[in-house]
Amino acid sequence: MILKRILKVAIVEFGLSHDECILTQLKSFVEHNDEVVLCCQHKLWERNPFFHSFVSSQISFIEKKSWFLNFITLIKLKRRLKKIGVKKIIFNTAQGGLVRDFTMISSKKTELIGVLHTIKKLDKSFTQKIITRKIKKYLFLNDTLLVRAKKNKNIRLGVFYPLDFPEEQKEIFKAKSEIWIVIPGELEQRRKDLFGSAPLMASLYKQNPNVRFIFLGKSDLLKEDVCGFIDLANKNGFKDAIMLFEDFVDVKTFISYITKADFLWPMVHPNSMSADQYFVNQISGTINLSFSYNIPLLIHQKYSNWDDFKEYAVLYTLNDFSSIIDRSIPNRQGIAEKMAANKKFVPKNQRKQYYDFISC
Repeated sequence: MILKRILKVAIVEFGLSHDECILTQLKSFVEHNDEVVLCCQHKLWERNPFFHSFVSSQISFIEKKSWFLNFITLIKLKRRLKKIGVKKIIFNTAQGGLVRDFTMISSKKTELIGVLHTIKKLDKSFTQKIITRKIKKYLFLNDTLLVRAKKNKNIRLGVFYPLDFPEEQKEIFKAKSEIWIVIPGELEQRRKDLFGSAPLMASLYKQNPNVRFIFLGKSDLLKEDVCGFIDLANKNGFKDAIMLFEDFVDVKTFISYITKADFLWPMVHPNSMSADQYFVNQISGTINLSFSYNIPLLIHQKYSNWDDFKEYAVLYTLNDFSSIIDRSIPNRQGIAEKMAANKKFVPKNQRKQYYDFISC
C-alpha cells in the first residue's frame, strides 16, 4: 500500500481583501489531511474566526511604511516558511509590489502559485511580468475569465470558484411579503453604479412596494457619493425601501442576509465607474455568493456573453429593469433549482478542482 505524501502548504494574503476566497482553499487541503499555514494580517485573521480550525499555524504579517523594512520582513517570512517545511506557497492575491518582492527572493525549490483576480495584469503589468518569472501556475475565479485571459505557453492557467462560506448565522426577521434584493459590499459609486441605479430602484419600488434594497456593507454617511445617493433616494421616493449599515458588517450578519435574499445584485452597468473592471477584467464577489447559495443574479444584458449568466441570471436593461424584475419574482425559485442541479456549483466539486490543480 502506497501512503499519500502529506503536503505542507502556505496560503499568503498580504492585503485586507479577498478573504472570501480563502475558506475553499483551506478546506480543500484539510480534506486531504494536508497541513496549511496561513500568512495574513492580524485584522484579517481576527475577522474570520472560522478559518482557525482549518489552519495548522498562522503567521501574522505586518506591512511596514518603507520598502526596505517590508523587504526585511519578507526575508524573515521566507526563512520561517522554509524552516517549518513549506514546499508550496499560494498567493491569494498574486499581484502587487509585496508579491513581486517575495518572488524575487524565493527559492527555486519552493513552488509558487497565484490566484489572479484581474486578468489584464498578465498582459499589461510590468510588475506582473516580474512575478511571472517565478509563478508558473495561476488560478482565475471564473471560466469566462480563463477564456479571456492572454495565454502564455510558459504558464499553466486554471480556474476555481470559491463557494465555501461560514455556516454560522444570526436570527434576522424577514416579512413573508417582502422581496429582498441584496447588494453586497461597501456602498460607493466606484464599485457600484449608485446614481445610474437610483431611477431603476425608484421605478421598481413604485411598481412593487414589497421590494427592499439591502446594501450589505459599510455605508460611510460622510462620503460625498453616499450622501448624494441618499438624497436621490429621498427625492425619488424610495428611501423607505433601502436598508444601510453604518458599521462593518460581521460575517454572521452578512451570511444571514445573503441566505434570505431573493436576488443578488452586483449593480454594475456599462459606462459606469466600475464597468472597466467588473465583467471585463475581473469578477464581483457577489457572483460566487449567488452560485454558492443558489440565489438568482440581476445582471445587465450587456454581460449576457458570460456563460454563467445565460441560464442563472435575470438579464435586464436600464429601460426595462422594473418590468423584468417584477415578472421574474414568481420565477426565482425555478432559477434557484437549476443552479442547485448544476454540479459546477457544488462546493465540494470546486474544492477538488482547486486541489487537483495545486497538487499536480
